[in-house]
Amino acid sequence: MKKIDNYIVIILFAGFLLSFGIWGLVAEDRNFSPDENRMLQQLPELTAEAVLSGDYSRDFQKWQDDQFPLRDQCITLKTALRLASGSRDINGVYLGKDGYLIEKLTEEVMDDEQFEKNLAAIRSFRGRLPDSVRLSVMAVPTTGCIMKDKLPENAVVFDEAAYAEKAARYLADCGWTDLYAGFKEAAFKGKQLYYRTDHHWTTLAAEMAFTSWKPDAELKYGRHPLTEDFLGSLYSKVLWDCGNADTVEGYGPGDARVTADGQRLDGGIYQRQFLKEKDKYAVFLGGNYGRTEIEGRGQAGRLLIVKDSFANCFVPYAAEAYERVCLADLRYFSGSLDAYIEENGITEVLVLCSMENLIGDKNLSALGSGGAIL
Repeated sequence: MKKIDNYIVIILFAGFLLSFGIWGLVAEDRNFSPDENRMLQQLPELTAEAVLSGDYSRDFQKWQDDQFPLRDQCITLKTALRLASGSRDINGVYLGKDGYLIEKLTEEVMDDEQFEKNLAAIRSFRGRLPDSVRLSVMAVPTTGCIMKDKLPENAVVFDEAAYAEKAARYLADCGWTDLYAGFKEAAFKGKQLYYRTDHHWTTLAAEMAFTSWKPDAELKYGRHPLTEDFLGSLYSKVLWDCGNADTVEGYGPGDARVTADGQRLDGGIYQRQFLKEKDKYAVFLGGNYGRTEIEGRGQAGRLLIVKDSFANCFVPYAAEAYERVCLADLRYFSGSLDAYIEENGITEVLVLCSMENLIGDKNLSALGSGGAIL
């Protein structure tokens, strides 16, 4: 009787796996996962070249993983099981206190060699700028560094303070703007400087950074909510909704004339159509582009921001202070940055990125290449 019971369990389990396999084969492939906010692997084409190179096997495995039936529900179930076992480290995300999801960044993933290259590239870039063009550098601290009290017990983080201190020393003559002390004090007082479900800083934090960088600047407007149901990139990794959706705020009307990679953006700085999408942070400019030009309202001159996505919610403040704001995202920029500076009559440059990218982003080292970025 016991053998029969075992056979029944085996048959049911095999039938379950077979059913899911058939479901996965006959179901139409999904192109995009709104929860994970990324494109999904499609069924690869079967060719002799792909098989011999190993590309087919690799892409087929990715396709199976991405197109597995009820995949999103399985991610949620995996999170629940890990939580039940006492784990707070899931898919590279710490499930922290008070609903915070915090990216896991350890010493092992920090690229010291690239960090050295990036610092040297910024100094080289400074040496090429005309004497009349001022340079500033601002690195945004990570959530785990500023909000350590939200990390779970025994969380492992990298020694960010050591990297920040080295950058401050090395870039002292490049207009280094320190955010660490002010952010730690504000976080201690209960200010929300980072989203609970996303790795980006909030508009409040961007405002604090702007006023630290430009202490004489006048803030004409208050912040205003753009959406109150933002679930960000870290939520997408764990798909665990514990009622911690965030409010995304804007500053000012945002109705400046904006051109991104040669195309005019209707609506200006705030691309409100993205408030109906999963990636609501893209309300700022609609995301990232190689080149962006914004006609500002201020008189402070012409500013170039060499940026990553953290600069996007910083832009409304800059656009109110400067006559013109140009953005160069080196992940997508091609051509000569030196020529771009000259063409736009830039009077000031700000390198603004996360500390994580200052350490490991290979694109930043292109600043030392004489301005030619392919």
